[in-house]
Amino acid sequence: MKIEVGKHAGFCRGVKEAVDKAFALSREIKKEIYTDGELIHNPQTIRMLESRNVKVLKDDSLNEIEGKTVIIRAHGVPPERRNELKKKAKILKNFTCIDVARVQSSIKKWSHKGFSIIIFGKEEHPEVIGLLGYAKEGFTVYKEEDIEKLPNLKNVFLVSQTTMDQDAFLKISQLLKQKYNNVEIENTICSATELRQNEVKELAKRNDCIIVIGGKRSSNSKRLYELSLQFAKTYFIENVEELKEIDFSGFKKLGITAGASTPDWLITEFIEEIQKLSQKLLPGFFRNILSFSLHSNFIAALGVFVLSFAVADNFNTNFSFNIGLLVSLYYLSMSLMNSYTNRFSFKIDNPGSYRFISRYRYVFLSLFILSIIVILYIAFRFGQNIMILTMFSILLGIVYNLSFLPLQGLIRKIMSFREWDLLALKSIVLAFAVTFLLNGLYILHTMPYFWLGLFEDGSFLYSFGFYFSVYYVFILMFTRQVLFEIKSAQTDKISGVSSILNIMNKKNVIKILRILPIILVILMLAGFLTGHYPLGNMKYIISVIYTYFLLSLALRKEMFHKRNKFELIIESNIYIAGFISFL
Repeated sequence: MKIEVGKHAGFCRGVKEAVDKAFALSREIKKEIYTDGELIHNPQTIRMLESRNVKVLKDDSLNEIEGKTVIIRAHGVPPERRNELKKKAKILKNFTCIDVARVQSSIKKWSHKGFSIIIFGKEEHPEVIGLLGYAKEGFTVYKEEDIEKLPNLKNVFLVSQTTMDQDAFLKISQLLKQKYNNVEIENTICSATELRQNEVKELAKRNDCIIVIGGKRSSNSKRLYELSLQFAKTYFIENVEELKEIDFSGFKKLGITAGASTPDWLITEFIEEIQKLSQKLLPGFFRNILSFSLHSNFIAALGVFVLSFAVADNFNTNFSFNIGLLVSLYYLSMSLMNSYTNRFSFKIDNPGSYRFISRYRYVFLSLFILSIIVILYIAFRFGQNIMILTMFSILLGIVYNLSFLPLQGLIRKIMSFREWDLLALKSIVLAFAVTFLLNGLYILHTMPYFWLGLFEDGSFLYSFGFYFSVYYVFILMFTRQVLFEIKSAQTDKISGVSSILNIMNKKNVIKILRILPIILVILMLAGFLTGHYPLGNMKYIISVIYTYFLLSLALRKEMFHKRNKFELIIESNIYIAGFISFL
């Protein structure tokens, strides 16, 4: 069964900001925090917030929030409610969606001009309740019949609940123009809602069945379900368990979309569950083997082993199985350790992998210990120089991974570098670690006392293969890590894990990923033209071209929700780079 995921499925801007800020606040304050009603209409996210001591104020009694921190949710509240909260709360944080805040401002402005405000939306919806509070005289309409019940009004200003349907809003607008002489209209339906609604119609037209993922109380999710139902068989589902009640055997093409309050990690979890329920026995067996290989990081570690062939080729030396194995096991051991130290983010972003590793944690612990033992044994056999480099790399990796854990007392002071947000440089650190170790081991293996030659005649500085290999490995590992960080950006922010996206925005990060290979090609051409780089090694341009193909494919949002396919595409980059050495 082919699965198509909507490009606009999931968190809208306002919800994303509210959720990110709420989790950040919970890490900062570390005391009870209350939201005035549910922050967003998604039960899984609400439960996650509750686990971080962010509770929902469910009744009108404000005694519970005396002296506490209180959050105004994304839907907004009336001014009167905000004043009440301000009197009781010690700290009041306003996380109202920017689009909703803009509507509030428009209502306030036109209301002062003497206009009666009409809001197209559901009267009981929290957003509408909040908007009405900004109007001196306000009314709500949801159906055409509601217009007939409106009194005679002189001046009318029409706005909409931000998550309503565009066509329905236009119809209401026309009817109001027919009823009243002076009608001012502002279309306040947010662009994300319009894009999502238009997309679900197209999804429903080209698929046998549509799954709409969203909270049962989510207005925009319900609307997606209603629109899709006009064109295809549609299910509106809140929990993964509900999927077991659906028979997928009759469907060849399945479309998936999600409401504005549905997080990306939940969409991914739904897709993986659907694949399990719909797969046949043999493909399922291979899928399980693949999942095991990805969960355990064996595929990535093997990729690093293959990459060592390219390093040996550029150093113009014989391939060393032991060096390849040492670096591969180093990467495997550090990845296994990171799965534990960074487990909260891992638990959200990849719950299937988290459960798998938790179930077999002693197996993976044994694998980690065995990897370290084998690494040290190989390094010892090589000699003192390689042993020192290996020990330094292991120590650096362990200290860096431990810095992801919540630390206290003396250990926290020792790892005070966390205050500098160096964890945001994770992609650079990991890329540097593999580059440093893989190239360093080959240097020490082929030239144990290379620094003597370096300082005597500088001959080593003119080895273009050395520079190319260092830059080449760094680009490959950096690109790999950054793409994973872009994919997990939402859950990293929820769990408080820093990434390169904390330092610069996504667009600039992607620009860097595209520029780095261009620099590599320029260096290759310059090296070839000056006689420092052999013609035979120009074959590595293939890898650069493949990197651009990989970026264009991996950065498509729908690819983020297809975890196994996404990870295989990312890992393929280092495999291609290694295999080119055999040409």
